[in-house]
Amino acid sequence: MNRRSHLIFVGLILAALVGVALLAIPGSPLKQEPTLGLDLQGGLEVTLQAVPPANRPLQESDLKRSVEILRDRIDALGVAEPEIRESGDDQISIGIPGVSNPERVIEILGQTAQLELFDLQKNLKSPSIDAQGFPVATGTIYELLARQQALVNEEDTSSWYLFNGKKKLVAGPAAERQKLLDSEVLKNARSGGSSGDELPKGWKLFGVPPQTVVLECGRGEVVCPGVGSENPTRDFYYLIEFDPANPVEEERTPEMTGADLRLSGTRQDFDTTSGEPIVTMQFTDAGENKFGRITADEASRGRTQSQLLGQKVTQNFAIVLDR
Repeated sequence: MNRRSHLIFVGLILAALVGVALLAIPGSPLKQEPTLGLDLQGGLEVTLQAVPPANRPLQESDLKRSVEILRDRIDALGVAEPEIRESGDDQISIGIPGVSNPERVIEILGQTAQLELFDLQKNLKSPSIDAQGFPVATGTIYELLARQQALVNEEDTSSWYLFNGKKKLVAGPAAERQKLLDSEVLKNARSGGSSGDELPKGWKLFGVPPQTVVLECGRGEVVCPGVGSENPTRDFYYLIEFDPANPVEEERTPEMTGADLRLSGTRQDFDTTSGEPIVTMQFTDAGENKFGRITADEASRGRTQSQLLGQKVTQNFAIVLDR
């Protein structure tokens, strides 16, 4: 890749890390003040206060990113008709009807966001990469997983998704299949709210092949791999290798996590030449070594692929927040 493209891509990575740092610092930007709702459905109401670190003001994008993270967490629980909205300049209000375990919901909402960094092209799995090594985006998570069920077994699969009769994702990912079978949204969909393992007509419960996870990219991002245009207006999905417990450190995926960054060294700044806003980040000693090794591998792969195909080919890091 040429240097300009490399700098632009690194700039996108750094921009993403601003929100990550905010979410990862204890108590910031979300300081929970939960209140249990006492409506007729036994609902839960939670108001989250956004508190930025001392060295920067709260940005509107911080709040919007936090809303999306919380929405994904709630959707994974399989609860019916949650309401999530920004309230004022620095609060997020959440209302969830019919919650049977409000303490567990509050615990999940308050978890620290997780940051993962993947060497993208190296780790993408079929059908998310083609024969020439280019990423392939799939338009729906249903379409992505429907073609993979022959590779799924309940014993080794650790990520499950529940879809209704219209192929809409209604719950997941869940670590266990049974959790989705017991979800509130499925109980409500069954006649009479009965329990059991039988799915309503047209509903599907899909697993992810062992040692892989689903990544999402779309609205709010600058660019998504395998999508021809910038600033996508819809979401796309990818299947990628996930093997964090591999005994060989160099073969673990994701290759890096938030533990490889010094959050105190990740901050907003301005380019002294152009005056444009930038973000600087600082790695731990181990993180610096990993980043150097991975980017060297990516550069080497890019050169080799460019020579084989007779065209410029870039390799990418995937920055994943709260997958």
